[in-house]
Amino acid sequence: MKIISWVYLFIAAGLEIGWVYCLKFMDLKKIYSIGFNGIVQNKQSLILLIPVIGYAITGIGNIIFFYLAMKEIPTSVAFAAWMAITLSGVKVIDTVVFKEGISTIQYISFALIIIGIIGLKKTL
Repeated sequence: MKIISWVYLFIAAGLEIGWVYCLKFMDLKKIYSIGFNGIVQNKQSLILLIPVIGYAITGIGNIIFFYLAMKEIPTSVAFAAWMAITLSGVKVIDTVVFKEGISTIQYISFALIIIGIIGLKKTL
């Protein structure tokens, strides 16, 4: 049963990564300046709500899957692995999609994070 908990943990981390990027692309100033009526009446303005809706969906999904993962995985291990997976995933997306640079020390640091995740999983 623990393997399914780790699957839940990876899903929760994936949703957390989505949550981070929804937060990054949210533009509350534009939403507030247009107002609710402006957004509803103008279909182009509805696009501004996509990150807000994604933020809510990924946030709730993350909570649900993280909760399910912690049923079988100790809280400290689940939290450490969830955060490490999320950090690594965000860096991979930043590097691959957004062409952000990565240094040698960052490669080594993220390799150590991944080794730590594997180590935590192997000890349970």
